[in-house]
Amino acid sequence: MMPVTTAATHSMPAANRKWSRYRHPESTIRFAVILAILAFLGYSITYLNIDLSRILGAFPRLVEILATRYFPLT
Repeated sequence: MMPVTTAATHSMPAANRKWSRYRHPESTIRFAVILAILAFLGYSITYLNIDLSRILGAFPRLVEILATRYFPLT
């Protein structure tokens, strides 16, 4: 039987392939952007005095409204 190969294994010679779990520039930039977004959201919540328990408590009601409107029982 012939071995099963994919296009990805033929795109780069075996000698030039280098496996790495951590891609330095992309991973660092992505982590910094996500951290900046979370810091901005945290600052915004505290600056605007948003009550998180009230917002989280609204989700069950929102799900109920969407369920009854999109999937009526009639």
